[in-house]
Amino acid sequence: MDEVARLVRALVDDDETVRLRGIAGLARFPHHPGAVDELMESLKNDLLGELAITAAVALADMARVNPAVTGAVARRFRETVGSVALCGSYDPTLRLTYFFAVSGDRAWFRELRPADLRARTDEFRTRTARYLAAGRDGDVRAAARSMVWFESLESARVFRAARRQLPGWRPWFRQLIRATR
Repeated sequence: MDEVARLVRALVDDDETVRLRGIAGLARFPHHPGAVDELMESLKNDLLGELAITAAVALADMARVNPAVTGAVARRFRETVGSVALCGSYDPTLRLTYFFAVSGDRAWFRELRPADLRARTDEFRTRTARYLAAGRDGDVRAAARSMVWFESLESARVFRAARRQLPGWRPWFRQLIRATR
């Protein structure tokens, strides 16, 4: 069994630490389409949000080495936008956008209109507008606060573990940890 297949299997383990190691391992294969696809899939499948946000950070790190990752994420987003309403703490569309915030792709946020994301309440509409503004401005701190709010996260436990295992990504995890306080 090759290394990528082993790491993909780790993503479905019950232990969060094992899944976190799987995410970190897949990030070492930025040119492997299977690794990129599995991390994008993790954005949708993690019900609690912390590991999904960590997968977005991993994809952003991969995009530094392989710019084609950005195109793959953009295509996946176009498939999802409009089909997912903001209805609580689970929204893969917004999780996918966190990749663009962390990777510093401000142009992508400029092209997105708040009307593209349906929101059930005025509070969600306001939060979405703030989040998109943070992405346009390159304000990762504000984007992290919004992601923590959207996911209703109250604990930074997974982010702290990710910061230890993924030292190159500390600045992004620092913002997420602060946002949970």
